[in-house]
Amino acid sequence: TIRQYGCEKLLESGEGDLVRRRHLEFCLEFAERGDRELRGPRSLEWTRRMEQENDNFRAALEYAFSAERVGDKGVGLILALAGFSGLWSMRYWKEANFWLEKALEHPAVLPGSALHATLLFDCTVFVGSSPWEKQRLLLEESLAIFELLGESCRVERAYVLMWLGHHLNYHDERERGLGYMQEALRIFEASGDKWGLGFNLNLLSWMIFMLDGDMDTAWALAEQGLAAARVCGEPALIAVMLSDFGCYKVRKGNYSEGQDYLIESVAIQKAFGHKDFACQDLRFLGDAARGLNDYEKAEGFYRESLAMVQDIGWLSYGIGVRLSLGLTVLHQGDVQQALSLFKEALAVAYEVTNPEFPRFIAFYFLECIAAALAVQGEAESAARLYGVFDAQVEALLAEGFSRSLLFDA
Repeated sequence: TIRQYGCEKLLESGEGDLVRRRHLEFCLEFAERGDRELRGPRSLEWTRRMEQENDNFRAALEYAFSAERVGDKGVGLILALAGFSGLWSMRYWKEANFWLEKALEHPAVLPGSALHATLLFDCTVFVGSSPWEKQRLLLEESLAIFELLGESCRVERAYVLMWLGHHLNYHDERERGLGYMQEALRIFEASGDKWGLGFNLNLLSWMIFMLDGDMDTAWALAEQGLAAARVCGEPALIAVMLSDFGCYKVRKGNYSEGQDYLIESVAIQKAFGHKDFACQDLRFLGDAARGLNDYEKAEGFYRESLAMVQDIGWLSYGIGVRLSLGLTVLHQGDVQQALSLFKEALAVAYEVTNPEFPRFIAFYFLECIAAALAVQGEAESAARLYGVFDAQVEALLAEGFSRSLLFDA
């Protein structure tokens, strides 16, 4: 009521438009500084400061895109909030995408300009709802513009090369994708952009691990990425690298060492409120605890991971967590709860949009049911199901699926 009264008096004074313009300018300056700070050692402090101003940012954007002659400032504000490392690109991507699309339509954004190319790129970042075909068109158009603009936009071009290359690797264009990412690495190294260098090395490391199963090369790239991340001092980027190391150690059976990396990583991700990363670390911690035969602790990690998955609505990732949790409670003798979790995982697989998920999870489901039968003493039935599972794995490997990708599900 007090706020409404104050707004009414402000409008009566005739200075409402002036005050809102000043408010917009303040928000723009604050967000632009925050965008820079989010890539450095003060990123946690600035994440919290920017979170506190979200309602101000929203009010400023509403005004900027409804008033005359200030739309360019609105475009600048959404770029600062929803750029590649921006606060909104990770936390409020649906809202970010709404404003990015409005910005693209604004007259201040001239076709073929660096601003136009940047907005096209930002529309593809962490926006999971857009199909790959749409993202690819936007990325390729952005890249073409930056290439025409030349040396003045080489770092911006490197980010597009990195992101487009990353996606191409997972869409059966490995040679082209890898070439783009390596070119981006050279630009980041030459320009001294340690944040971009670290992020690119992280993506390369995980891609080589997932698609090629080459853990030694992946580890070497991750070490270089961690070194770059430590130079720029950005804690969340460092945490992503630590998570990789933890995952690699767990996969190699070095469970205790893997736990050390993952515990450090998950603490940082929780501090930032990055539940999407934290739930992955917790799942790997569950895997490590299972490897050390600490099933009670493993169950706790998996349940915490699943709670985060459900909170953020990441259906596909919850499938694997449910399977791991089911196997854990099965080892503790709770067959009925295990079967319930296995059935939930299969049901969720048919809800997600990726058509490959039901196919993958259906045969993992066979393995899990076989394990439950074995616990119940039905060895012959279990053996038959394990045989079917092995045959399915061999068929997928023959089709070209990597072993590490299959067993990361």
